[in-house]
Amino acid sequence: MSARKSVKDVVLSYKTTLKAFDLLRRVLVVDLARSDVLLKEELKADESYFGRRREGERGQGAGHKTLWFGILERGGKVSVNIVTDVKPESLMNKTMKRVRCESIVCTDT
Repeated sequence: MSARKSVKDVVLSYKTTLKAFDLLRRVLVVDLARSDVLLKEELKADESYFGRRREGERGQGAGHKTLWFGILERGGKVSVNIVTDVKPESLMNKTMKRVRCESIVCTDT
């Protein structure tokens, strides 16, 4: 559910609701990053850019977006990290830390 849709339910301003959503997302990321459980079996890994829509550059060239990298265990757990780049070496290091050796990892590359 988006912050804009939640404004009606929580009876707060959009700005306040957006700040609360952002805080919740950050707490979830920190909590997920602290988890030491290794993901296993069939996994899907992908990166994505998040941030508000603005005029100008889009995608990888947009400097105002936050870059996230996530690994999803089919029918199970998720590992999400905020990353600084999408270089294959960086993403491989993140993957190796979170995935068991015998797992199958599917990506879009």
